[in-house]
Formats: sequence, structure tokens, C-alpha cells
Amino acid sequence: MDLGVLKLLVYGLNFLFSFLGLSLEEGVMVNSKERDPDSSSEGGRRMRSLNQPPNVLFIVADDLGWNDVSWHNSNINSPALESLAAEGVLLDQYYVMPTCTPSRVAMMTGKYPYKVGRQHMYIKPLMPAGLPVNVQIMPQYFKQAGYTTHAVGKWHLGFCHQNYTPTFRGFDTFYGFYLGSQDYYFHTKEYYDDRGYDFRLNEKILRGPEVEGKYSTDLFVN
Repeated sequence: MDLGVLKLLVYGLNFLFSFLGLSLEEGVMVNSKERDPDSSSEGGRRMRSLNQPPNVLFIVADDLGWNDVSWHNSNINSPALESLAAEGVLLDQYYVMPTCTPSRVAMMTGKYPYKVGRQHMYIKPLMPAGLPVNVQIMPQYFKQAGYTTHAVGKWHLGFCHQNYTPTFRGFDTFYGFYLGSQDYYFHTKEYYDDRGYDFRLNEKILRGPEVEGKYSTDLFVN
């Protein structure tokens, strides 16, 4: 696999587990088999916690600049993101693609986008294209490791065929929209003189008072 996000992730997890005296076996974190403390003790509870694989959260924020977060710029107020950054792994020496679809391709595959033919631009509403289905992507690797996978928000990796969509690419659930730059309240995408509705729960178009007229970010958080 090319140097990329997945390789960096595996390297980082291996380093972390090694530091904690743990190891990765077939993608699942396990502890030494030599110790079997009483499950009712504090040590037993801690051991059970260590035997569980860690939760992994990836956040992709389009057009987020270096100085648009509080840990780089004191004029920005982003306490929730700062807390996540402080408790997680902060990657601050890297380059990304200039548009959204190639950036997502790189993160999902761990490959340079030109390796899979998606380096040029974002996927437009009527473009019959997507991330090639013969390329295994991040959620599929996590599924192999025993994880449950969920995607929330913007997909933008193709939807002209169902096999390009999130729940056919390794995600157990999807809540969000397939395209990009949609209206926050009406959940529509304008393309020249056309306007289409794009808000989905898994493979279903999601309509109704629980979403229509509601701010997208609030829906994703709740």
C-alpha cells in the first residue's frame, strides 16, 4: 500500500499499543494471555477495558485552514475540537488535495488519488463516476478488524450506482448527503438551473418534519 492515511494509522496504533504493552493480532487489540486477573477486581475491569479496541473517529472538514482552529489561533473559539485534539493524535505535518473528492479518496484509500483515477476534481451532480469499487477502503479494513462503522455528513465519493454509496463501501450506517455544498436548512443542491433534494439515511431519502427546515449540523450532532 502507498504511504498514506491507512499506513500512518496502522503505524500509530501499533506504536500506541506497543507503548501500552499491548499488541495487534488480526487487527484487534489484545493483551498478554499470561495474565488473567479476577474479573471482579479493579485490575480485571481495567483489563477488560484494555481488551476492547479503541474507538476511532475521523473528521474531515472541507476548506479548514491552518489558522481556523483554536490550538493554532487564539482568536478562534473551538473548544470541542480542541478537546478532541488534546485527547487524540494531532497530525500537523501533511499535505491535502485542493478539492473535496480527491482529499476523501486519499483518506479512504491511503493512496495518492491519481493511483485510482480520482485526482482531477470533485464529483459533480450528474457525473457518472465514483471511487472504484475494486479498491478496498478504510471502513472495509475496520470491518475486517471487528469494528462497527458509521458515516455522518458529506460523502462525495460517487452515487451514480448503489455500489458507490457508503453502505455498499463498508459503512454499516450512513446519515447525510451524497453530494456537496448543499443548503443547510432545505438540504438541496443547486446545479445550474436545477435543484435536487439530497439528505439520506442509509439508502433511503430522508424527508419529513424531523429534518426539513432543520440546520444540518444540529441534525448531525443530535
